[in-house]
Amino acid sequence: MSTRKSKQDWIEAGVKCLKSKGASAISAEKLAKYLGVTRGSFYHHFENIGQFNGAILDHWVETNTTVPFQEAQSKANSPNEELEELVERSWHTDMELEVAVRAWATTNSQVRERLQELDNFRLNYLIHLYQTVVGDKEKGKRFAQIAFYGLLGAIHAQPKIPETELGELITAIQRLMLKDL
Repeated sequence: MSTRKSKQDWIEAGVKCLKSKGASAISAEKLAKYLGVTRGSFYHHFENIGQFNGAILDHWVETNTTVPFQEAQSKANSPNEELEELVERSWHTDMELEVAVRAWATTNSQVRERLQELDNFRLNYLIHLYQTVVGDKEKGKRFAQIAFYGLLGAIHAQPKIPETELGELITAIQRLMLKDL
């Protein structure tokens, strides 16, 4: 137990353990044991567990929102194309991490607050985009809510919906909503 790990090693281990073992696996002691190092390595990179939790949440925001949204914006030439790109990217994010963070939020106020902030951002962004595409504020808001909450429900479905089937389902719902426009 002597090899120090990088900050990124700790974050990756935290994400992996959160997804496989749940929030109870997120402690300096448990992660040090998982990585085969002393807790000193943890405290070399993080002042406390709250700061570490923030780093895991930053990773989640980056991979499941910032990057997909930026890629959709940069690839699209119109609001319609951006919406199509976002729909496509939505089911290619790390769904296991999304579910794990949402479960974690039920027991951790720091996580819950961050989740609420991000969900508000995501939904408001989608509302604006759908309103632009649809040309109707109320209808655009409802379409955004259907898409957003529908995906959240789908990722929690049991048995788990395979990724390919989830993509087909999301695409079909999108086509149905926008077919007469």
